Amino acid sequence: MISNGFYVYWLAPMPKKNSKYSIDLESVRRLWLHRQGLANPRERKLTKKTFVEHLECTGALQMDTINVVDRAHYLTLWSRFGVYNRSLPDQWIYLDRVAYEYWGHVSSILPASRLPLSRRAMLEYKYKDIYWGRPEPSQTSVRRVLRRLRSEGPLESGDFEKSPGGSGWWSWKEDKYTLEFLWSKGEVAISGRRHFRRVYDLAERVYPSGRTATTAEYEDSWLLTGLSGNGIASEKHLDNYITAPRLPAPDRRKVIARNIKVGRVVEVEVKGLDGTFYALPEHLEGLGRIPQPRGTTLICPFDSFLWQRRRAKDLLNFHYRIETTRLRQSESSDTT
Repeated sequence: MISNGFYVYWLAPMPKKNSKYSIDLESVRRLWLHRQGLANPRERKLTKKTFVEHLECTGALQMDTINVVDRAHYLTLWSRFGVYNRSLPDQWIYLDRVAYEYWGHVSSILPASRLPLSRRAMLEYKYKDIYWGRPEPSQTSVRRVLRRLRSEGPLESGDFEKSPGGSGWWSWKEDKYTLEFLWSKGEVAISGRRHFRRVYDLAERVYPSGRTATTAEYEDSWLLTGLSGNGIASEKHLDNYITAPRLPAPDRRKVIARNIKVGRVVEVEVKGLDGTFYALPEHLEGLGRIPQPRGTTLICPFDSFLWQRRRAKDLLNFHYRIETTRLRQSESSDTT
C-alpha cells in the first residue's frame, strides 16, 4: 500500500503477461452502484461523515441552476440518504469547510482533500472564450471587484452595478464575469449561498493554506477520481466524468499508461463488452464482498451516476437526453 497525499493505492499482483483480469458485466454494474452509494439507497443516514465519504467516493457533487423537484445537489443526496435536514449540507460546506465549490464535474461541491488539485487548476487557468463570446474582463473591473471585496467583505453579484446595455439570459454585467473569472483563477472563492445565489469573498478568507498539487498529480486525478466513482470503466466511460482536468485523448492515454506502469491501475476485460477497461486494484480485491443491490430511488439528471451517458447506455442500455441542454446541430455530447 502506498499514498501520495491524495489517494491510497494497493499495488495488486499483476495477471500473467499479456493477460488481463476478466470480470463479468453484472459485477461491473454492482461495483458501479456500490461506488456511487446507490446499491442500497436511502438506508444510511446523512451525517457530516457520510457526506464527506460520498464526495470522496464519487469525486464531486454537481450544482446546477435547473430546479424542478429540487436543486441537483440536494436531490443527489436524497437519492442516497433519504430525508435529511436541508440546512446541514450548507453548514458543512460554508461554515465547517469540509467541502468547497469549484470546477469538478463542471461547477461542483468538492471534498476539502481535493483543494491541492484545485489549486493546480487555479494556477494553470487561462481565460478562454467560454463565456459566450465575452472578452477577458478589464483590469478596471478586476481592481474594482477586488477592492470592494477587500473593504466590504462577502458580496453577491447583485451588489455590483449593472453595465449599460445588454439583456437576456447570458447578458451578464462585466463585474459578474469578473467574479467568475477570478473564481476560476483562485483569487476569489464562494463563501456561501443565499437562496442559491453565490456569495463571493477573497480566496484567502475562505481556503486554508496548503500545498499545490503537481501537474502530474492533477492529470492523474482525472483517472483516479473517475475510477473511484465508477469502479471499472473504459477510457470513453471516464471521458468528462471529471471535467477538471479536461484532457485531450493523447494525454488521457499517457495518464493511463503511467498509472498502469506503477501499479496504481490495472487493465480489465469485461465479458460481453469490447475494449479495455481499468480499475483500482483495491476495488477488484473487494469485488466478491459487495452485496446484491436492492431498493429503488429517484435519480436527478445531474447525478454523478449519469455524468457519462455513454456509460449508462453501454452498461444499462439506458439512453436519454436532457432537452434543456440539447445541442442544436448535434446530439454527440455524452456527458451531463
